[in-house]
Amino acid sequence: MEAVILAGGLGTRIRSLFPNHQKVMLEVNEKPFLYYLINNLKRNNFKRVILSVGFMKDSVKNYFGHDFNGLSIDYSEESSPLGTGGAIKKSLEICKEEKVFIFNGDTFLNLGSSDFNQIQNFAEEMIIVGKKIPTNDRYGSIFLDKNNLICKFSEKEVLKNSIVNTGCYFLTKKLFQGYTKNNFSFEKEFIPDFIKDHLVKCWVTKSDFLDIGIPDDFFKASNFLRT
Repeated sequence: MEAVILAGGLGTRIRSLFPNHQKVMLEVNEKPFLYYLINNLKRNNFKRVILSVGFMKDSVKNYFGHDFNGLSIDYSEESSPLGTGGAIKKSLEICKEEKVFIFNGDTFLNLGSSDFNQIQNFAEEMIIVGKKIPTNDRYGSIFLDKNNLICKFSEKEVLKNSIVNTGCYFLTKKLFQGYTKNNFSFEKEFIPDFIKDHLVKCWVTKSDFLDIGIPDDFFKASNFLRT
């Protein structure tokens, strides 16, 4: 299996506390947060990871190099910010497999082999991994029909018992074929338009989920993550 991790963002929500650090490289229990994401993929038999890097990219490249405990690491480098969609599109150009997992570098989703195996069985061009939470005021909300196909995707409105977008996707390498934009938001621009004309499945996981994008949740990470 092959994965792309978006690790190039500016981290604007947490940057006031750590102005001289790349967010994914902030240490949790003396390891960079990104270490835990990559280590979980290694445990689940991924063979190759592409790190999409931009802001303070050298800190990422110098730590992980091109091999992590036998897991191949390659880099898709941005010279200027491309947005989440542009970063994914650029990364897919160097992917080798026909379908690829995508992860946000500032979230940890504790998927296991059962999740990965079942997600890969779906035939749709794109699978979004969702999680049901009691109150949602931070994430995109996913609305499903009876077949778990996504009928509406809404960005950041306050809802109760909402299925949220975890920032994890499984998609075909050819997803952006014919799409001319190179700088765009995957969540706000691409997905809402794509679901109008395509079947997109949601896999609702019960796995633990952590987003370190805001200070309060970053300080929870030391108890959440274990080496």
